[in-house]
Amino acid sequence: MLDNKKLLITVVSLALIGVLALFAYSATIKPVQVELENINNDHIGKIITTNGTITSSRTLSDGSISMEICDIDTLTEIKVFFPSSAYESWEGNLTPGTIIQVTGEVILYQEEIEISIASAQDVIIISQSTSISYDLWTVMDSIEMFDGMNIRTNGSMLDITAIRSGGDLIGTSFTLYLRHDNQSYSLKCMVFDVDLTADYDDWDMVDVTGRISYYSNYGTWQLIVDTIE
Repeated sequence: MLDNKKLLITVVSLALIGVLALFAYSATIKPVQVELENINNDHIGKIITTNGTITSSRTLSDGSISMEICDIDTLTEIKVFFPSSAYESWEGNLTPGTIIQVTGEVILYQEEIEISIASAQDVIIISQSTSISYDLWTVMDSIEMFDGMNIRTNGSMLDITAIRSGGDLIGTSFTLYLRHDNQSYSLKCMVFDVDLTADYDDWDMVDVTGRISYYSNYGTWQLIVDTIE
């Protein structure tokens, strides 16, 4: 009969062999390339690779990213979950219009098919969006992704107010407003060193270009406007 020491060595050795064998097997698993329009319930539990254009992207409360990617030709969409543990080491821009390749496990989340990313290396940018022009609803649905970016968008001006301090003009603030698909979207805007109150009225449609930033004093996102037409 094996003594306790030999028995322990045997058990540990068998366990290590099992772990190494499992690792070697997992390393041989290759993701299957699947066109986005063909992803269905048969792929649940499988690791796949697919391509798509980001249509929306937002940061969740835990730092994870929830995206939707689309096949422009077939208008097929699928959600992609990018956990914070993987996203924190990823470098790139996930703004709408960017074409990406994703590799991940197909899962069923709240009765919808979704791709779950495991590591930063599983997201590859194929083509970065070169356009700075975005619809206001696209900006507001993915506002965190636009932080620090120069963009062009449009909408109706509301609440146009000249801001002064000690009699000196600071600039003009206003809200850019637009309705789309029975939803309302609005973005705070600020133009420095200009009084627009004599040139524009509420509900005037304008095109604006500027930089998106977060105004922590008021806890809101805003557009620092460079040009307005």
